[in-house]
Amino acid sequence: MDENKNTLEFRTDTGESPAKGPRPDTLKIVREMQRREALASAVYKFLARKVNGRGGEMLMRVAGEKNANAETLSRWTDKSARAPLLKVWGWRLISLIFGSSFVISRLEAGEAEARPYFSATADEVPEAAMISESGERHRIQLREILNQEGLRGIGSIVTGLYSAVLLILASLSGFITVLNDKRAVAVAGFCTGVAAVLAAAVTGYASQKAATGRQRPAGAAFSALVLGIAVAALLVSPFFCAGGAWGSLAFSLAGAAAVLALLAFFASVVRQETYFVVFLEMLLMTVGVMLLSMLVVWIAKAWFGLNG
Repeated sequence: MDENKNTLEFRTDTGESPAKGPRPDTLKIVREMQRREALASAVYKFLARKVNGRGGEMLMRVAGEKNANAETLSRWTDKSARAPLLKVWGWRLISLIFGSSFVISRLEAGEAEARPYFSATADEVPEAAMISESGERHRIQLREILNQEGLRGIGSIVTGLYSAVLLILASLSGFITVLNDKRAVAVAGFCTGVAAVLAAAVTGYASQKAATGRQRPAGAAFSALVLGIAVAALLVSPFFCAGGAWGSLAFSLAGAAAVLALLAFFASVVRQETYFVVFLEMLLMTVGVMLLSMLVVWIAKAWFGLNG
């Protein structure tokens, strides 16, 4: 009796005799598997339209197989294989900002983490074993796609923001040694940052358009511009507050560290490296560039006999 409570009646395709189906806990896992397959299918179809050549063809093939997997699981869940619309649009937005490689890497990592749970349902849902095996095959194919020249980078926007952080901090540290007015340092630093962001946005637009003619890089360039201006405003804002110039620079460095912590997360996912190692590398490079800039400006100031 207790056993019957933990099972569901499952009717075969012929509609003849009912049979015991998976337990409710197993069905819960199967529904999650179906949602993941449907979501990955929708996202990969979108990304396939952004990637030229063999990579796009492979993404479309993977998307088709995942959609077929989701349809197969609908036999057990009695639900159509529809991807959550909000999640699909969310991943689309993320791909626009941080690049296709980041989205592929995150989806692949999520599937790898869930695969042992899906494999555990094979005794009750025979198709689960086949789908789990196909997931491993897809992982290999996706790794091959990521290794292509066009998807190796961490995203033009991430690269552009990192460059903007480096340039703004280097400029602020250099201006401090030349200008006596803290607000003048802030304005000069902000203008330098905006110029760097504009250059990064234009360069990113041109490179993406040249790399893949099918995608629309204008949205990515606009996103890079907006995010870059926000980062520039964040880094120069301490100079408009009370306190000394060097103290303001320290707060700017703290703000830059927060931005780098976010950028390091995306970079570590794509590179498949330890997050702390990537963050530490970015932070040390940023501090190194800032100190080197201060040294160069100080030497130039002494060489030309500038006072102040």
